[in-house]
Amino acid sequence: MGAPKQKWTAEEESALKAGVKKHGVGKWRNILKDPEFSTDLQFRSNIDLKDKWRNMSVTGNVGCMSTERAKPATKKRRRLSRSKELDEEGEYSPPMAIKAKVEEVTPITSSSGPLQIESKETKKPIKRFDNLILEALTQLQEHEGSNQTSIAMYIEEKYQAPPDFQRLLSAKIKSLVDSGKLIKVNRNYKLAPTRTSLQERTPRTPPPRTENYDVKKQMIMRAEGDLAATIQEAADFAARAVAEAEMADAEAIEAKTEADKIEVEAQAAQAIVESVILHLKNRNSATLMIQA
Repeated sequence: MGAPKQKWTAEEESALKAGVKKHGVGKWRNILKDPEFSTDLQFRSNIDLKDKWRNMSVTGNVGCMSTERAKPATKKRRRLSRSKELDEEGEYSPPMAIKAKVEEVTPITSSSGPLQIESKETKKPIKRFDNLILEALTQLQEHEGSNQTSIAMYIEEKYQAPPDFQRLLSAKIKSLVDSGKLIKVNRNYKLAPTRTSLQERTPRTPPPRTENYDVKKQMIMRAEGDLAATIQEAADFAARAVAEAEMADAEAIEAKTEADKIEVEAQAAQAIVESVILHLKNRNSATLMIQA
């Protein structure tokens, strides 16, 4: 739901009249962009201008311009109504020019087929509704994308929109986003990149040469062979080192055992020497006592 419509001020109505006089009826976007009227109409959209001008034309509040435009329209409607009555009664068949006018004014609607919008020049269905949205985005070419208002203004400038145009436009844009044809960035919409454009952006890598591949393969095989030989040599060296360490350990144990044995024998010899010395001392003492 949008904001409630504000009542039109006298300045806005004057700006609308002057804008229509300068740019013509239906050029709502040009009027809004014109610096002469953009200040007074800054809070109005092209839909607001269109509805207000229609109301002013009906109530006769557009001055001489509306009077001049309203009279032919009234006569035309009366002439078409009379022609229709005569045609139904079988008394009169309208000329081809009037039939063409009736076909141009009559909007074309279809409940089963895709929604179509009439061109202001031919008033005939020319494109699908989603194609018009894609056309608007392609022609606007805004870097950050275009919002729904810009898309609507572009379509309304070129085609006669149906009464429920805004609701249908919103639903169709959402459908295009869901199908991946459009990308929504914040509140703007951009065309989704196609597969062709992605391929053009992606640089193609040339295939590797066979010669380089063979050289690399040979280098890898040689490196793997050298690595296997190095691993085997390292394993042999480690085994020899372990064997030598075990042998040295055994020799150290044997040397320690021999040293312990020698130490025991030395202690025994020392005890014998001390025993002999003690025996000699005792014998000498006994001899001296006898002599005395």
